[in-house]
Amino acid sequence: TQLTNEIAAKDDEIKALFEQWQQCSDPALEAKLQWRMEMLQADKRGLLDLKKTLAAAAAAQPQQDSHLVAMMERVISNQLAPITNYIQLSAPLVWEIFRPPSNPSTTTDAPTGNALKRAAQNAFFDNLKQAYMAGGKLKCMVLGVELPRSALSAGHLFPKWLATKKYDNVFGFEVDSVRNGVIWCTAIEKVWDEQRVSFFLQPETKPGQQVYLLRVMYSDLLDVKLVDVAQQMVGKNMLPVAYKAALGDTKYRDLDGKVELTFPTSHAQPYQGAFVWQALAAHHFASSAGKLPATVDVQAILTPSSPVAQKIKTYFDSMRAAAQLSFDAPG
Repeated sequence: TQLTNEIAAKDDEIKALFEQWQQCSDPALEAKLQWRMEMLQADKRGLLDLKKTLAAAAAAQPQQDSHLVAMMERVISNQLAPITNYIQLSAPLVWEIFRPPSNPSTTTDAPTGNALKRAAQNAFFDNLKQAYMAGGKLKCMVLGVELPRSALSAGHLFPKWLATKKYDNVFGFEVDSVRNGVIWCTAIEKVWDEQRVSFFLQPETKPGQQVYLLRVMYSDLLDVKLVDVAQQMVGKNMLPVAYKAALGDTKYRDLDGKVELTFPTSHAQPYQGAFVWQALAAHHFASSAGKLPATVDVQAILTPSSPVAQKIKTYFDSMRAAAQLSFDAPG
């Protein structure tokens, strides 16, 4: 049973690495991924051969089965140790692909030039406005308050900076699709882009709507005021009066587990997989930094229901498994 589980785990890792390799545009990383796949394939062949050997030996000498299994497990542990060490060292490098850049909101795959970039952003905003606010006043879809245009941003659920690495193609996302966007205030946009907040799909409680609950993923963000984050983006005393008044003294703690992002089901539904991606990436980096709030149990509240969302969860599970591989020392 142990060997069967090991073989299945290798299959999952190889599949996840192959998907990364297919979309990789960095020659150095591509070579590392290919080397890892080759090592895992060799590892899998060795495990299959070992399984056959153990089965034959156990059939011939049942009384020696326990001793033989223990001996062979020690042998295979020694053989796999160098490969395991390499995977444990290289997996963090692959994780770094998913860490946001220092200023993710300025990273884009739009044509070079500020004018063209602004035109692309404005077109995306107009498409989202038509989808979610046609005929109505502009408002933040998270806070639910009317705000001036300068306080609002057309946010990408699956990040635009990561789309430049072609990971959107892996999961079938169209980065500038209405399904990948939301209109929210800049104080939400910034912490989303930095992977410091996530939204989790809720069981259907409102007919005709798809509801996501906001959770703060970094403990040191909880007592930060939204107005302070918004001011960081434009400079002190530069916020529109109406925006500053709307934010007031609200802290991110006041939104955590209380504020919902709602999408009418009569419209094109958002990419569930983009929310799952954000949650799992944020969980990894927050946990690694020791910053994940004690009240956030991602595995308990994550409910991937679409095929792509399930695929992304499997992808991240494989990444974690690759980073955590370990074998007991022979004894």
